[in-house]
Order: sequence, then structure tokens, then C-alpha cells
Amino acid sequence: MDKFLSLPADKQNKIVDAALASFGMNGYKKTSVSDIAQAAGISKAMVFHYFGTKKALYLYLIELCGETIMEAINKKFDNSVTDFFDRIKLAGDIKFEVIEKHPAILSFLRSVYYRENDQAIKPEIKAILK
Repeated sequence: MDKFLSLPADKQNKIVDAALASFGMNGYKKTSVSDIAQAAGISKAMVFHYFGTKKALYLYLIELCGETIMEAINKKFDNSVTDFFDRIKLAGDIKFEVIEKHPAILSFLRSVYYRENDQAIKPEIKAILK
């Protein structure tokens, strides 16, 4: 992970966005590291170099999504807003900020929460979501 985190932010985002989109569309089992690498414009070997395994990348993405969403909430959420409709607008603004940062984040999270049944990853998902 240190090697990945030492990359420039734009290159990190390109890899993350490719992985989010691939996993979000195909799920864990049907997504290949080759698909992610091709979408990110890097070699398959580099994906393994940065993350070690497909599973490590997937789990990293779940953690990153949580951090990204919490960062946006902490940055934008205003507890003094009490009007129901104003709160809905505020929540929408936060959602758009997250989507601007990583466009495929919602499809990935939807896949994680509702569609992921692969037993190779399911116990780790449950542990993270606790």
C-alpha cells in the first residue's frame, strides 16, 4: 500500500476510479485485475505491486469509500440546519461532492451492500460494516 499511496493523487484516483467502476458493475468475483488495470491504463502487474491481491484492493476501496463519505460529511454537514427540506438539500450536496471525487463510488457501495455474495470476501465485508 505504501507504494500506491506514494503515487501522485491523480494517478491514485485513476486506479481507484477504475477499480470502483469494475467492482461496482461486475462484483468481486467477476471483476478481473486485468479489467481494472486496462481501465486504469496500467499493467496488471502494477495493480498487484500496489495492492498485493485483488481482495486487498477491494477491502481498501471499502475503507476509502467510508473515509471519503465521512470527510465530506464532516466538511459540509451543519447541525444547525433543522428544516427537513434544507437537510435533504444538504445531504444531496454532500452526495454530489462525493460523486465528483469518485464517480463510481455509489455503484460500488450498492454492489457491496446489496449484491456481494462471494464467500471469499463476505466475512470481511461484514466485519468492516459492523
